[in-house]
Amino acid sequence: MKVNKNRIKILLLCIVLLIIVVVTIVVTVNKKKASQGENVLVSEGETTENQVVEEFVNNLDNGVKLNTSSKLNESRKFEGLDIEDIQLTSQNSQTQLLANVKNDTSTESELMMVEITLYDKDGNKIVSLDGIISPLKPGESTQLNIGSSLDYANAYDFEIVKK
Repeated sequence: MKVNKNRIKILLLCIVLLIIVVVTIVVTVNKKKASQGENVLVSEGETTENQVVEEFVNNLDNGVKLNTSSKLNESRKFEGLDIEDIQLTSQNSQTQLLANVKNDTSTESELMMVEITLYDKDGNKIVSLDGIISPLKPGESTQLNIGSSLDYANAYDFEIVKK
């Protein structure tokens, strides 16, 4: 009887170990499949499979991605307005484009619907976002604030047009 009890214990132990091994393999395979579609961020200059190099992004300690493209941050003239201090950030896949808008003309500007198109380094369109610039009296300033629910922090340049 003692031999049978030991055999049963060994058999149960083998079954438990087999179950643990199978579960571990299944979990590992599922993790690999799930991660194949995800992008991994790396620093400029590093390259490996499935990684996106965010060349124009500075990752801040608080989780904010700050766009560092000098082209995107250049001041612009648009419909007599100066667009300056442009800042493109993203946090938790929420992108925010902020800019100071000043009326340097001698006439009041009208309410304007605008479209901001973001471009990558190769000039390819990333996305177009709609915004509004409020009416401004001569010399008056306001802030342009356009948001998106996706991460576009790695843009290189943008174009603004009146809608």
